[in-house]
Parts: sequence; structure tokens; C-alpha cells
Amino acid sequence: MKGIIFNTVEKAVTDIFDADTWDSLVEASGVSGSYTALGTYPDTELLALVHSACEVTGLSAEEVLKTLGRHALPVLVSQVEELVDLNSHVFDFLGTIHDIIHVEVRKLSPDAVTPEILTKKMMKII
Repeated sequence: MKGIIFNTVEKAVTDIFDADTWDSLVEASGVSGSYTALGTYPDTELLALVHSACEVTGLSAEEVLKTLGRHALPVLVSQVEELVDLNSHVFDFLGTIHDIIHVEVRKLSPDAVTPEILTKKMMKII
């Protein structure tokens, strides 16, 4: 997973809670906690952070992911504003991630493994 995702999760955690909470999650999960936006890191590190967040907050994994998603999505959008229509629906944004951003990620990092994102529009084509 690209470091930009970890950076966005860190920002969400520090915005929702504080920097000490992020440090606690990093320590509890045993991950490095130091991520560069263009670096590539094991998906298991994000899963470990989510697991630690569940233990610290008492929330379920679903609740942690929903909370992070609500806070992280605007941060991600702000980093790629020139590539997206800010008035579009979230599913259109996800299509943009798949059709534009992941293509660019694979150009910069041919070894990158990006998730396959299927939107409603794509489902109609299939």
C-alpha cells in the first residue's frame, strides 16, 4: 500500500484524536509509523493499525474504518483536486482513483499493487 494512504490515516487520527493517539497506535501495532507518500508498505501494517485502533477506542473494525474513511476521504481529495470534479458523487471519485490515479501510481512504481475498484458505471459495462 502506498504511503499516501498511511499519511492520510495518520492525519485523520491526529485530527480526530491527537498525535499521542497516533503514537500509541503505532507502538501498540508494532509498525514503523514513518511513511513517505511515495513509499510502498505492507497492507498488514494498515490492518495492524486498525486492530490497535479497535483496542484503544473500543470500536469495531467496521466503525474504525468508517470513521477513518469519513475523515480521510476529504484529505485524499484535497491532494488530487486537479484530477477530480469536486461536485461529483463519491462513486465518480472512486472511478477517478481507479482510472487516473492508480494508472499514474503504476507508472511511477511498476511494482505497485493497486486495488481493483469497480463502480456502478463500471458494473454496467461488465
